[in-house]
Amino acid sequence: MRELIESFMDRYYLDDALDKLHPGLSDWVNRNDPSGKKAMFQAYSELSDEERHALSSVVKAAFSKHHGGKKAVLYRRMKPGQDVKKMGGMSLSASIDQSGASHAKFSVDADDVLLHFGVPDTALSSRRFGHEKEIILKKNARPKFLGWVEDRG
Repeated sequence: MRELIESFMDRYYLDDALDKLHPGLSDWVNRNDPSGKKAMFQAYSELSDEERHALSSVVKAAFSKHHGGKKAVLYRRMKPGQDVKKMGGMSLSASIDQSGASHAKFSVDADDVLLHFGVPDTALSSRRFGHEKEIILKKNARPKFLGWVEDRG
């Protein structure tokens, strides 16, 4: 994916952005620590314009490569009480797990994605977690709810 970065400086800004997001993302994803999610979004809000642009460019390229365009259908196993209209800041998956739980189905635009499993060198692309094929939505994202995929168990 790094080959899609336009210049050396963009690679520098991408590396800085990923370094800043990593501690919170790692705590959230690898340790299931909810404070990591908060720390990651705080770090994202503090990125420079250049860092945010470099990250956005590679996320959009990964999204397009893995989903064949600017939009994709993604899923979330919903917890009791979660509102399908308030998905900003949540993680969604390109696949449905085999837990037997009902999953909400969403149409997601690449512009709404903060991090994508196709971006290398992140917890989402790691050997430990990459099989989940997760994306993380920006806090202000409002993916379109398409309905439910019912119990598959």
